[in-house]
Amino acid sequence: MKKIEAAYIAGLMDGEGCFYIERFKSARSPIGFQYRVIATITMCDKRTIEHVCNITGKSYRTRKLKSGRIAYTIDWRSGVAGDLLKAIIPFLQNKKEQAEICLHFDKSVAPGRGRTYTKDHADICERLRLKLQSLKR
Repeated sequence: MKKIEAAYIAGLMDGEGCFYIERFKSARSPIGFQYRVIATITMCDKRTIEHVCNITGKSYRTRKLKSGRIAYTIDWRSGVAGDLLKAIIPFLQNKKEQAEICLHFDKSVAPGRGRTYTKDHADICERLRLKLQSLKR
């Protein structure tokens, strides 16, 4: 990704994007659930979303809003989200702290393949997830 493209996406993420740590059920996890980083952007401007898809190689999904408008959403999960964050973090303004927490989680906290979650992992993950939630308010 070129720097100008990363800056463009960072601007969109600052305004319309969201960074969070998702907790989801998993039978493979010894504690019954796992965590992952998600970066997402939702807009009603299809051309802008398609441009971001072209830059990042992602696809979008659609949903109809109560207003009748169509919303377009791109999701980046786990390592792909980490790669996006690394590219755009130098250009983020409003959501830089959120992105830094997600990067820290992705690099240091989230157990990788072949590792299992423990109660300690869950406690750390939950603290970071709740901190991100508080930054959004």
